[in-house]
Order: sequence, then C-alpha cells, then structure tokens
Amino acid sequence: MPRTAQGQNVLEVLVVDDDADNAESTACLLGIWGHEARVARDGKAALAEIEAQCPDLVLLDMGLPGGMDGWQVTTSVRQSVGPKPFIVAITGHGGEEARLRSQKAGVNLHLTKPVPIAVLQGLLSRFKSTVGGD
Repeated sequence: MPRTAQGQNVLEVLVVDDDADNAESTACLLGIWGHEARVARDGKAALAEIEAQCPDLVLLDMGLPGGMDGWQVTTSVRQSVGPKPFIVAITGHGGEEARLRSQKAGVNLHLTKPVPIAVLQGLLSRFKSTVGGD
C-alpha cells in the first residue's frame, strides 16, 4: 500500500461495474477520499487488471455481462492470485443464495446495492487501518 507525502496510506482500488456512471462516480469518490482507483467494465477486464496490478481492494458488481460474472471473476482470482486482493461484492443480489455463492467463490464481504456512501467510507477506513496499520 503506497503512502502519501503526509504519511497516509493510499488504497489501490479496482471498481468493477458494467454501469459506466456507477463505475466512474465511485472511482471519482475514491479519488476525492485520497485513494487510487481504476475501473473495469466487465469480468475479463477485471481479471486482467487484478492479475496485472493486484490492487488492495476490489469493489465488484456480481451481475456483469460478457460471459464472466463477479462470482466467476472471484473464483478465478482466488485460483490464480490467492487471498489478496480483498474482494467486496456490491450487488443487487441480496438473498441468502447469492451470499452463499459469494462466500463459496471467495468474496470477503457481500454488500447489497445501493450501498450508502457512509458505509463505503467506513469500510475503506476500517480496511485501510487493518491493512496499513494507520
């Protein structure tokens, strides 16, 4: 995890969402909060980004188009990269079946859309302090 000149930990976050507005606004918000954010719009692009860069955190929409949904991305990441990065499912699938599917795939945290900004900010703060030792 890189540090700023002020010594603050900066998270490297990959935002994966096929909705351009959601992806870009989330990445912009992360940037305002001082983190480095990249965007992927489908499962294959997400997998390539994760394997190439291995971000600290992935905010992953599970209902992705193009033949590779978020659960398949997570399973592939866990097989090829391992336990890092921390993967947060951000999805409209909030039922018990979806949560179990996330757990089985290797998702670290399953959140249901819409995720309140305060919840996202709290998650980032807790994650940053846990990983970075702030």
